[in-house]
Amino acid sequence: MAALIRDRIVLIGTTDNSYGDYHLTPYSAAFEPIRELSGVEIQAQMVSHIISAVLNQRPVVWWFPQWGDVLWVWAWSGIPGVCMGGWHQRRLYLIVAGGTALAALGGCGFVFLWRTGLWLPLVPSIVAFFMVGFWIN
Repeated sequence: MAALIRDRIVLIGTTDNSYGDYHLTPYSAAFEPIRELSGVEIQAQMVSHIISAVLNQRPVVWWFPQWGDVLWVWAWSGIPGVCMGGWHQRRLYLIVAGGTALAALGGCGFVFLWRTGLWLPLVPSIVAFFMVGFWIN
């Protein structure tokens, strides 16, 4: 019997609805609604993620603390003020500079997530970027 579970991970739990150990998760196939997973299935997903991170040398997703997110968004909200403040009359320069900055922001988000697992707050940064940009003009 011991040979059957040697070098294996064994999770003990139930998938029976009567135990009430089901949780809503965003995990689903394409065009499938959000579904509930049992607690043991969620634990299996976490174990799989940890093993995959170790064996395949994949980065584990992490994020800044709240003050880091605030600094990141604050920095991206300052870019329109610094770079585009003097270009009020030149709309083409505003469009090119804004598009380049937004492409750089999206590229940073993709590269940091892909290479280091860092999840950056892109949507708040884009919103702050546009709000300050429109406020300046």
